[in-house]
This record gives sequence, structure tokens and C-alpha cells, in this order.
Amino acid sequence: MIDIHTHILPQVDDGSPDMDKSMEMLKVEEAEGVTDIVLTPHLRREYNTSLDELKSAFDRLVKEKEKNKIKVNLYLGQEVFYFHKAYDCVGKNIMTINNGKYILLEFHYTSYCDISEVAFEFIQKGYIPIIAHAERYRYLRLEDVEEIKDMGGLISVNAESIIASSGRIKKFVKICLKNNFIDVVTSDNHYGKEICLEKARKFIKKKYGEKRAQELFEINPKKVIEG
Repeated sequence: MIDIHTHILPQVDDGSPDMDKSMEMLKVEEAEGVTDIVLTPHLRREYNTSLDELKSAFDRLVKEKEKNKIKVNLYLGQEVFYFHKAYDCVGKNIMTINNGKYILLEFHYTSYCDISEVAFEFIQKGYIPIIAHAERYRYLRLEDVEEIKDMGGLISVNAESIIASSGRIKKFVKICLKNNFIDVVTSDNHYGKEICLEKARKFIKKKYGEKRAQELFEINPKKVIEG
């Protein structure tokens, strides 16, 4: 499996408090069957580490991973909390995934934002937006999801929302899966959180078949990494 949304890079956001915890998190992912991981630290008002600092932290993590003989491949990106004209900051204080054309975007969970319009703006600038944990935005309609996909954006959901959700989120994910609206399933890994990827993959395979499971956990995430 390939996991394109994680918070494993140490001491840059709320994901990992130190290098030792990051090593633990990588080992859990490896045991889960993950071969490739994108590190996507938050870019928000409270987490605003410079790109140079992120790259330095990434290099240190890679060296420590190799020292610990952890065999997963690591790539760097960000989870960008959307702000006005964020697309103009790509390459300055915003990073795409593995320096490709895909960018992971998150939004406020309850305060309305026209996510489909934001996706359109990024696409017009030559980027492919991935909507992080789309199930969390209470105002995001299924019509919006379909529109985002039709224009070339990607929809991601967290693995835990597939197997352990209830209420509105459960209904939203169920309908999205039924209509093939979901492109990628991710862990959104934070220290102390069960990542649920293997359980979610087994559920998808049983419900929708091996081909669909491969698309969500391997094929589509690989395209993202390859840019």
C-alpha cells in the first residue's frame, strides 16, 4: 500500500513529538504493509515551518530510517490549510507532493468554503488538488464532490472513516464509495492513532473487489507520488 497523507515528520506539527516516535510510526506503517509514505506536515497559522526547515527535517528522518533499517520509501509534501490565492505561494512557502503537480488541501470543517471553486483555481494554475479527508466538511455536498472529480481533482478519505465512522460521515463515505467518487484512502497518521489502512483495504476488497482496492491504496497513490 501507499500512504500519501501522514504526519510523521517530527516536531513540525501535531503529528510526532520526536524522532523516536517517528520511527515507531514508520514501523507501524511498514508492518501494515505500506511500502511508500508521503510526509505531509500541516501548513496552518499555528504550524508554519519554512520549506528549508521541512527539507532538513526530512533529510534527518530519512537518515534515521535507514539507520533503523526501515524499508519504506519516503517523500515530502504538505497538507495545506487553504487561504486566499494559496496557489500563488507554491514554491515559496507551499510544497506540492514530491515536487510534482499534486497538492493536498484541507479546509475548515464547519465554516463554508467553495471547495469546488478552489479546486478549479488550482487546476487553472496547473496543479491537481487532492481534497484531504473530504468526509469531514459538513457543507461539502455530493454534487460538489462530483464536480471536483469531473474537473480533474482528487477526493481522499481517511481509512478510519471507512471502517469506524457513524452518522453523517458514515453515510457520506458509503455514498461516495458506491458512486466511485473516492480516489485515495489515507491514514492521516498522527502519533497514538490507529492507522486502519489494512482493515480499510480488506473492507474495500470484500465489498468492491480487488481491482477497486488496488486503485484506492496503490495505483492512484502511486500516480500522485510520480507527479
